[in-house]
Amino acid sequence: MDQLPLDSEILALVPEYTDCGNAVRLFLTGGREMLIGGTLRAVLRALARRRCKDLGLLRAYAARYTQRRFANPLAVSPDLVLAPLRTREPKIPGDPTQGLVNVAAPIRLADAGNAEDAPAKSRAPARRRPAAAKPSATAPAGKPSAAAPSGKPSGAIPTGKSFGDAPAGNALAVEPSPAIELPGGRRIPLGWSAATVRRHLADARSLHADLVREQQESLLRRLAAGTAASLP
Repeated sequence: MDQLPLDSEILALVPEYTDCGNAVRLFLTGGREMLIGGTLRAVLRALARRRCKDLGLLRAYAARYTQRRFANPLAVSPDLVLAPLRTREPKIPGDPTQGLVNVAAPIRLADAGNAEDAPAKSRAPARRRPAAAKPSATAPAGKPSAAAPSGKPSGAIPTGKSFGDAPAGNALAVEPSPAIELPGGRRIPLGWSAATVRRHLADARSLHADLVREQQESLLRRLAAGTAASLP
């Protein structure tokens, strides 16, 4: 934990499974990544402690903005305000499912039916009726054909969500899952709806704006005090 990057270099922290157990992948500026063995909580605690801060107090401070008890943003510094978002499916009950993205960095919400800056009226994906299944060319009628392996790693968030119920054998329309797009085009798929993601990002950005404003006001006060002291 002694070699953690600067706050301004961190774009996102995502828990993932490795052959050695839980690990945390840090997405950094310049297209870099860092994999740290251990739990996400341990990495977050180290980030907070190097600024003499406590995770519990940071969450309690954020709860005043969000009015929530859980999944609150972490305002570690003006350069590191982390919004929690669901980034993986747990293999074992109790494993963390949420990663965090730094709203102080130039990240954006993508693949949510529309881009984050699209008009509000067009953000909701249109629903389509289930399409009738076509008979398989290889399997006898009435027997399901074997599915090809997906090739996705265990625990990965699916790239699309099915909605609605349909009779067996009917294909369902799939809504694209939202993703966080990092500078350079890297994307982190999410397991929450676009509306939920937007709400968590907005809460974290509101907290970040207040931190920046307080920092600027403090700087202006010091400049004013220095100017007054230098006058005859």
